[in-house]
Amino acid sequence: MKDNRILKILSRYLNHQSDSAEKVKVEAWYDHEFAKTELKIDDAKRAFLRDKMKREINREISDQKYTLKHMVLMVASVILVFLSFIFYFSVNPTIDTAKYITRKVDMGKNLIIQLNDSSLVTLNAGSEIRYPERFSKKDRRIYLISGEAFFEVKKDSKRPFIVEAGGIETKVLGTKFNVNYYSFYDKISVTVASGKVKVSKPDSLKSSGDLAVFLLPNQQAIFDKNSKLLTKREINANKIKGWMNGELYFDNEKLSHVVEVLKTRFKKDIIFDNHSIKEYRITLGFTNNDSFDGILFAIKKANNLKSLEKDGKVVLMLNQ
Repeated sequence: MKDNRILKILSRYLNHQSDSAEKVKVEAWYDHEFAKTELKIDDAKRAFLRDKMKREINREISDQKYTLKHMVLMVASVILVFLSFIFYFSVNPTIDTAKYITRKVDMGKNLIIQLNDSSLVTLNAGSEIRYPERFSKKDRRIYLISGEAFFEVKKDSKRPFIVEAGGIETKVLGTKFNVNYYSFYDKISVTVASGKVKVSKPDSLKSSGDLAVFLLPNQQAIFDKNSKLLTKREINANKIKGWMNGELYFDNEKLSHVVEVLKTRFKKDIIFDNHSIKEYRITLGFTNNDSFDGILFAIKKANNLKSLEKDGKVVLMLNQ
């Protein structure tokens, strides 16, 4: 009878059905078990681990019938596992327990996101980003999973703003900059509109040139995915961020890259009938008023190409 009573109390607690008296007793027992270790963690991490331990115990007993002895042994084994978590937290005090949000933008659209520090992120079409619901006290770290984004960072001298994209880390305190990390590009680029930015690559690539570069306004860092080299150059930042106003600017870009950008902007399926055409280079600019047909016409004229529509696809071919 006593065994069943304890199991029922624990089950009600794990399913958020216990009354206040039972809740106090069970949580006092949890805290007693945590207190057996001399390792110290803060209240937020303690609560995080307590919730994880509760879920694990609930999973273990949900479909089983235990005697009191078996239940105590089972719970003790779960606690032993989570004591290792406590040790890990104690030697890694900055471990991230934040809740993350992932946002993905549809083709042909842009999206503006305001982060909890009031910084703004504008995502280009087809882009995806992951960021914490609330930033930590140490830094403000977000992840550009793919695509392009323009960041307007609220200044905070105590918490640097860090963007990770394809292993490349961009670190700032308060500035405006653009990160381009589309999978179809063989490069990752960071362009600064205002302020100062540090762009760095992983230490494992130290044999391939500089590990980091510092950028000022109208400078761009380029990481070559093939050579693993990180370089910088002067550039007009206004042209790079023009996509936010519907503008497109291509500076000696491969036609294959240009086509991918047009796909995300206009949701058009464009293919080549000759592989060599993909390597053609394009230097052109377009405004928000230019239609897909107008842009396609300019590309064909500049490269002596022609096109036709077949099975709902635009086929680019040599004009012979």
